[in-house]
Amino acid sequence: MDSWSRWYKFSELYEYYGPVINSGKINKNRKIFSYNNIEGNLHEDDGFRLRSKESFSFDKIPLKVSLEDLPCPLKNTVVWGCYWLRIKTNNQTKINYNYIGQSTDRANGLRKRLTSHFREICDLPSDPNINIEWRDIRGLNKPRDKFKLASETIRKYWGNLSDPNLLFFDESVSIKFIEVNKRKPEDAIKEVHRIEGMALAAYKNLYGDFPNLNDRNETRGLYGLFD
Repeated sequence: MDSWSRWYKFSELYEYYGPVINSGKINKNRKIFSYNNIEGNLHEDDGFRLRSKESFSFDKIPLKVSLEDLPCPLKNTVVWGCYWLRIKTNNQTKINYNYIGQSTDRANGLRKRLTSHFREICDLPSDPNINIEWRDIRGLNKPRDKFKLASETIRKYWGNLSDPNLLFFDESVSIKFIEVNKRKPEDAIKEVHRIEGMALAAYKNLYGDFPNLNDRNETRGLYGLFD
């Protein structure tokens, strides 16, 4: 892919099932959790399933919408790349958050980077439906400050974002991305850093500031260029 994709709705790329498997089957060899009156094992990726990932949560759970009816443009094998995550509501709340990031994770790729952000938006440790055991789960550590503040703000209007019945992600989250195809990892990483820096600089040039969920300034070296 040589250019950024179009904007995709969350539901075109992902399906969200909630953090606990609600199938009635419990694997006694794995830890059991309760959430929102549901008891069971944990879903993989906290319930955020990339639609191109056929085997999910140690089972072949049928997709809500088949790939034949709705193909998934983001493959599970995509490792190197950049993405733009946008949260935007069309109601009176006027909630608007943006994040531009990168993926250089050879083990899990772009899928894992995005699901980690979805987890941060939910901020499960702050969810009143959880019990104390949840805090022992790897990955459920305190989210970055900007994501935590965003989660708190959104929850005031939407409620518990980890509840899939709210359809928050389907209605308010969209994503665009660009894949980097390089044989050598060192070349891919350099290209990813370059694209992310240019994307952040272009964003600031158009909107006057960096995306409001980004912490780091990846465009150092540009200041003073046109003075």
